[in-house]
Amino acid sequence: MKILTAGSNGMIGSAVVCQLTNGGHEALRLVWHAAGPGEIRRDPDAGRIEAVGLEGFDGVVQLATVPWPMRARILLVLTGGSPIALGEIADMVEAILFVWYPGQEGGRAVASLLFGDAVPSGKLTITFPRASSDLPPFEDYNMAGRTYRYATREPLFPFGFGLSYTTFKYLDLKIKSPGATATGFRASVTLKNTGAVTANEVVQLYISALESRLSAPLNQLIGFRRVRLKAGQSKTIQFTVTPEMLMAFDENGRQKLESGRFRLTAGGCSPSARGLALDAPQPVSLEFQIP
Repeated sequence: MKILTAGSNGMIGSAVVCQLTNGGHEALRLVWHAAGPGEIRRDPDAGRIEAVGLEGFDGVVQLATVPWPMRARILLVLTGGSPIALGEIADMVEAILFVWYPGQEGGRAVASLLFGDAVPSGKLTITFPRASSDLPPFEDYNMAGRTYRYATREPLFPFGFGLSYTTFKYLDLKIKSPGATATGFRASVTLKNTGAVTANEVVQLYISALESRLSAPLNQLIGFRRVRLKAGQSKTIQFTVTPEMLMAFDENGRQKLESGRFRLTAGGCSPSARGLALDAPQPVSLEFQIP
């Protein structure tokens, strides 16, 4: 297995490489340093990569030559503190482990995940756009096109996304006391570990207003639970949905509960075709009416 560590923090990359090479795997460290708007320089001592270019603030990475056979299975361990538009490199690697800034024990933590001693269960708390051109102008404060709640362009990696070494199935999303939806209600969904290893999953609950006259989000996260399941185990998770979670803001900045149809969705990622294409679990949804 070939492992490429990339990011702006050389100390973290060195710690990761040390742990990986001690385990008998080949690891190459690439470190870039921001030199100004649109210009990134490679550390000459970081590894033998012939041509690496990163364009603009979105960090588009183009990996031209790697001193490994192109048929090799390459895993990318990526450090950073914001979304990174990876460009072609996302299609050139078998898997990506985004570790943020994991601190002085980051190397051990990454190694434990890559060697299978621990099972990944993290979820993205931000959306990764494909490129900065997919975002509205920085000086435009309008929310249209921003975040998973209002963006309509397909992202590189959606909000809430994250894979595991096992697989999960979502079943039986239900609303309890459906006649009292305007005053809040309880919802439940069943999660099953359909894989072969014990693992954690972050169950996410989203609401969508389908007929709102106000500028309501396309999807909005209103609850989540971290659940640990053994292989083959199932568990029903309960959520409380309050009236405030169903409200939207009017032109005066006041919250209002609009009548109409709503969609409730439970899954392991924000609702999107992109999440399913990346092998996120199939979500479950239901619609209800507020008179």
